[in-house]
Amino acid sequence: MPGLADLPPGLDRLLRLIDGYLGALGDAGVMHHAFLLLWAEAATASELTPIFRERDEAFRSDLRSDITVGITNGDVRPDADPDDVAIAIVGQLRGIGL
Repeated sequence: MPGLADLPPGLDRLLRLIDGYLGALGDAGVMHHAFLLLWAEAATASELTPIFRERDEAFRSDLRSDITVGITNGDVRPDADPDDVAIAIVGQLRGIGL
């Protein structure tokens, strides 16, 4: 998301990323919709799977970083598992986008 690179990892950046992602859905064009359809199709299309797995891992890695720092800073519950939360956020954002 534009403007997030200047923010330090943590809850604020995570919330801004989610807000920006959801806000961009209203302006999403055909290319964005095609990306989401291909992403969904990658679950069963072996030729697409590695591409989308790599993209999702990079996305989840950024989210994990924000969640981990949020836990350290006391902004996120200490019992939250960064991996599980990142997976849930990506799945929910992609699902909302579809």
